[in-house]
Amino acid sequence: MLPTAGFAAMGFLAVPLIRRTQPEHLLLVSILLTTLGQIGRALGSTTLAFLVFTCVAMLGIGVVNVVIPPLLMKYFPDKIGILPALHVTLLAVSTAVAAQAATPLAGMYGWRFSIGIWAVISAAATVPWLTVLAGRRTAARVRKPPTSEVPPPRTSVIKPWRSSIGWGTALIFAGCSSNTFAALTWLPVVLIDRG
Repeated sequence: MLPTAGFAAMGFLAVPLIRRTQPEHLLLVSILLTTLGQIGRALGSTTLAFLVFTCVAMLGIGVVNVVIPPLLMKYFPDKIGILPALHVTLLAVSTAVAAQAATPLAGMYGWRFSIGIWAVISAAATVPWLTVLAGRRTAARVRKPPTSEVPPPRTSVIKPWRSSIGWGTALIFAGCSSNTFAALTWLPVVLIDRG
């Protein structure tokens, strides 16, 4: 239940956070939260520590899920169909790979390694965003100051519940969450019943 609860909580909290900070910064912080949570889960010595760091990781992943779609639209406006589909596909594949690799890795190197190794992948995800932010900072230094103050253009606010893209995205994530919930709750019982 922790993944679902973390995703739901951050689904509501991420939108006000996006309004207060740049999505790139928020994404970087959420990736770091995810990495910290994964490391804490692996190194924690009590059940409480394991659960707390699991919550930290899930909150980070929940923010990533909310921040990625607007960033894809910002950086790849001509790929709005393919990149969100690729993102959701990679979520499903990474979930399956992690589940398949958990027991063999635990058998070879121990359970702490088996759950902690994914922190390396999370940490690696920070590299492209650090590069983007460094490039933006360099571009801001090189850019000449404007000669006259021109107000930024007004942007209209689109309510997600009035947007077909919003509903489509919600349905895709609901389907992914339902599949994950079913796999995590029903599949073990079915497998045990079948020996």
